[in-house]
Amino acid sequence: MSEFSDFISINISSPNTPNLRDFHETKSLKEVIVAVNKGITDSKLPVFIKIAPDIDLNMLKNIIKISSVQNISGLIISNTTLERKACLKSKNIHEFGGLSGEPLFLKSTNLLAQANQIIVTNKLNLHLIAVGGVSDHFTAYAKILCGADLVQLYSSITYEGPDIANKINKGIIKLMYRDKIKDLIKIKGLAKNANEALTIAKHGFG
Repeated sequence: MSEFSDFISINISSPNTPNLRDFHETKSLKEVIVAVNKGITDSKLPVFIKIAPDIDLNMLKNIIKISSVQNISGLIISNTTLERKACLKSKNIHEFGGLSGEPLFLKSTNLLAQANQIIVTNKLNLHLIAVGGVSDHFTAYAKILCGADLVQLYSSITYEGPDIANKINKGIIKLMYRDKIKDLIKIKGLAKNANEALTIAKHGFG
């Protein structure tokens, strides 16, 4: 597939595929990266690893270390979660599988912020694609504040259709005007966690 692709995503994190998350472990992760790289026709093709939001800090550090050594382009943070918080109102709260959308936002964004801090501290050349609970320009802006180079949409497209991307882009431009920001790179990674990022997104830096 590499000759038809703009980038490759190695998904080791879907909770709907039995045992797939075992690939977060060092030996398995190295093996799958090597296998993917052997199959790529263009060595310059970006390769990203999509990780779970349910991992701990040590595993995140290990994945980042392996990704850097193996010349991975970056991480996609994150896939859906197995966590079910008591505040969920759906009658399907105990259904097995990955939970996406708004309930995923804080968890995936905090993991994104942690990954960004590790990458910056160690001066690594890894990019971050953020996904999980992005529903409007505030949540997209918050992802950028926590270190995202790119932002992906899933659930919000299901609920609002593809025009949601255009609405978010227009909203981000308004926030940039409010904050006197000419380039989003200026705010990338400024927030330490999701709550801080949301506060800035909604109220500015003042």
